[in-house]
Amino acid sequence: MSQRPPRRLNRSWKAYLAVSLLVGIPLVYGWFSTQVSRESGRDKAERAAYTDMEAGWPPRLLRRIYQVPVPGGARNIRYYEENALHDSALYVDFTGRQQSVNEYLETTFSRTDVAPLPRLRDGFNPITPEQAETAGWDFARGDWHGLKLQQSGARPDLAIAVNKADPEKLVVRTVSTTEY
Repeated sequence: MSQRPPRRLNRSWKAYLAVSLLVGIPLVYGWFSTQVSRESGRDKAERAAYTDMEAGWPPRLLRRIYQVPVPGGARNIRYYEENALHDSALYVDFTGRQQSVNEYLETTFSRTDVAPLPRLRDGFNPITPEQAETAGWDFARGDWHGLKLQQSGARPDLAIAVNKADPEKLVVRTVSTTEY
């Protein structure tokens, strides 16, 4: 019997291209994903290390979690989130006119299902000295009015103080605290 010569495969450039794409695409995707993940971790670490009030609107997710709806007419908005092992807090302050403050209070308490709408108490500051120090707030001057709302379950407790010394530029300071 005659022996057959060993079969030789003719690989074309198409086969080499297909193999390189099958290996290369997942490799590039994996590298890109790790770079994005690293950058995300760095951003979060920088934000967590930040210990001062940050100018601008709090992210929508924070506003929803802590039930702090900043009104549209607010100016000079600043916020700070503090996280600890068993609790966390969102500090928000802004200035606005009486209409913005009324809108803020109505929206805040409609989200908490409190009826009737609580009123600000004259000369009452529900924000503790420790919370004020954390946010860098000074309550020594001004005509402060406030209210505190303690809620059950997973809902956050709210402490709101409003400085009514200048009716055109009311200062609103809010601390929303939640426990795990």
